[in-house]
Amino acid sequence: MAQQTRNGHSASAAEVAALAGVSRQTVSRVVNGMPNVTEKTRKRVLAAMEELGFRPNFAGAALRGGSYRSIGLCMYNITRVGNLATLEGIMQAAREHDFAVTMIEMGGDKPYTLADASRRMVERPVDGMILNMNRMAPDFEEFVPQPGVRTVILSMYAHPRCTTIDSDQYGSCELLTNYLLEHGHSNMRFVAGPENSISSRFREAGWRDTLGRAHVDAAPMLRGDWSADSGYAMG
Repeated sequence: MAQQTRNGHSASAAEVAALAGVSRQTVSRVVNGMPNVTEKTRKRVLAAMEELGFRPNFAGAALRGGSYRSIGLCMYNITRVGNLATLEGIMQAAREHDFAVTMIEMGGDKPYTLADASRRMVERPVDGMILNMNRMAPDFEEFVPQPGVRTVILSMYAHPRCTTIDSDQYGSCELLTNYLLEHGHSNMRFVAGPENSISSRFREAGWRDTLGRAHVDAAPMLRGDWSADSGYAMG
């Protein structure tokens, strides 16, 4: 259990113990937040840690406690508004449970496979991982999660070996289309997102299926790219 001190030398738990006048076991109890330390002793140990610039080695703590208290998150193109909202929700949940989030971004036109994302993520100190699948991964059906690492995929599609969860993209468009039909509107346009967007596919299906059940012909669909400019142009 050692980290860099302010002068560049490595400070150990033994040095903290010596400065505080306690045992290494007491330093370990303070680091791990254990209750069997008096408040006076705890303050003395914390002061010694502050003076030496000592920070606990959480890799070592994970080996002892079996948890890094960190969730891995792989996202595709974080700049999209929907992805930012997803990130905010995950960060809030992690904060409430005192977990950190380790993130890898998959962006640009690079092929995005779940196997590659999970391999990159498992190299980091994480207890589990969330894979945000904005577009269909070519290895979705064949993907096998990393052994011993709980994996959740953000997707409307069910996966044979992983838990999947997502907003109800289909149901939301079904609800909206029914609302417009109930108010006498039958000629409604659907502005889709990019063709490779899973969310856009399910929304379109909800719109088309709802119109079909009402025996209403769908107007020609428009397609944007999630940008404000394309939304303005479609409007």
